[in-house]
Amino acid sequence: MKLIFSRFGGKYKKSKDIIEHFKEHKIYVECFLGSGAIFLQKPSVQQSVLNDLDPMIYNIFTQVQELCLNNKTFNNNDYDWIPDKTLWNKFRDDIKNGDKDLYKSLYVTHHSFNGMGNVFTTSRHTNHTYKKDLSIYSDILKNVIIKQYDYKDIINQYDSEDTLFYLDPPYDIALKKNYYEYQSGIDFKEMVDILKNIKGKFVLSIDITPITTELFKDFNCIEITFNYNTRKKDKIVKEYIIKNY
Repeated sequence: MKLIFSRFGGKYKKSKDIIEHFKEHKIYVECFLGSGAIFLQKPSVQQSVLNDLDPMIYNIFTQVQELCLNNKTFNNNDYDWIPDKTLWNKFRDDIKNGDKDLYKSLYVTHHSFNGMGNVFTTSRHTNHTYKKDLSIYSDILKNVIIKQYDYKDIINQYDSEDTLFYLDPPYDIALKKNYYEYQSGIDFKEMVDILKNIKGKFVLSIDITPITTELFKDFNCIEITFNYNTRKKDKIVKEYIIKNY
């Protein structure tokens, strides 16, 4: 299924390679939702829980869900999508102050560098318009729980023998460069300690660095190669898929 929006670190092109590592489960929990690429591609299960601290991500998914559940439409042509820095800054401030408006969240994401909502840009590949039929997400979001909690609280709340957690936290290199406004305090050592003691299963995506290699060494760490298509050339990157089974 197509993404509602694209974002730095998204797993759309990697989704098939990641999902094939998922073990059978009844409850699916994404602790760092992002663009939702994995959730939107995987088979549905009895219960799904989507979580992200970023208010734009939370707003977009909850508001699209509400539209679908109430059989309402979102007519893209009713809104102005031309990039304007003053408007972008206003919308961004509104969101930080608790505004949950879908259009504002899509606008800020749409005209942000890498879709992160941190830096305004007029040159992103998505151009001025936003043409997505949001009604197509009706079935997949029907019985989904959407949260805006710290990942530790989500794991604690939904951990069970029937649960599969998928974690796609900010990568080690991204944390060092402070790419993520709402996940800057991730402590991988703490994450390892938590994951060692859960009842459920987990799959985690992370970059391969000396830190991640050392901290996650007691789990099943699988190196996967991805081919990124950049504007200049193809870029081959190796990353970890880490599992507790």
